[in-house]
Amino acid sequence: MTTIDSMFELATDLRDNGELKTSVEVLLKILDNYPNDKSLGIVYSVLGGVYDDLGERNNALHSFKKATELNPEYELASLWLYVTYASLDRDEEAISELFRFLKQFPAKLYKTTLEELIDGLKDGYMTNYKSEIIRLAKLNGVSPTNK
Repeated sequence: MTTIDSMFELATDLRDNGELKTSVEVLLKILDNYPNDKSLGIVYSVLGGVYDDLGERNNALHSFKKATELNPEYELASLWLYVTYASLDRDEEAISELFRFLKQFPAKLYKTTLEELIDGLKDGYMTNYKSEIIRLAKLNGVSPTNK
């Protein structure tokens, strides 16, 4: 009998072997067959990553948004949502997602992003968010002077 775990393993194996479209098909089948499973946030996150690999940014965006809705503290999905917004030149939404996450949860993966934003402030990037970026950087142990 096929289970969500075996289907997920198949989808990730397909992804790892470069069979991205087939991986998407399996991941979508998981979402159809197990609409109430507690692990769907991870499924949506992996689906977003595969869509990103395919260059399908809008589908990736939808998947990462869904992953963060289902599991708001899932930092990897939040970070990918941030990156996807930024890749679509939707900087306001990108920074909003970063702030949403960091106001509720401590940074692990986002520490590098905060360091990059601090560097970006020096170059005039996102200066309208300077005080909040610095506040969140300090709160998460990132030096606002960054080196």
